[in-house]
Amino acid sequence: MDDEAYNHFQILWEELHTFGFDLSWLDLHVGLVLEAKSCKDNVDEVRKNVSALKVETEKLKATLIERETELKMASKDFKTAQERFKLMEFLVEATDIF
Repeated sequence: MDDEAYNHFQILWEELHTFGFDLSWLDLHVGLVLEAKSCKDNVDEVRKNVSALKVETEKLKATLIERETELKMASKDFKTAQERFKLMEFLVEATDIF
């Protein structure tokens, strides 16, 4: 049931009550139909939230991959710098300049 049909149904139900008809035997069924609309709206909202979270997750995954790549590069640069430092330290000790 789309929103327009739901609104017509709800108005019809309210109008029938104003005419004083005894429709108590339909209360449960109508209540379920009216509640179904609320549930559908909730499902639609949750669906939108899930979609937004999926998009955000994909962006975060891409960012994570970038950061991991940067970390690997920085670790490699650090290792190279550390090896150069050790070499310089060895050369300084070997030449006994200081």
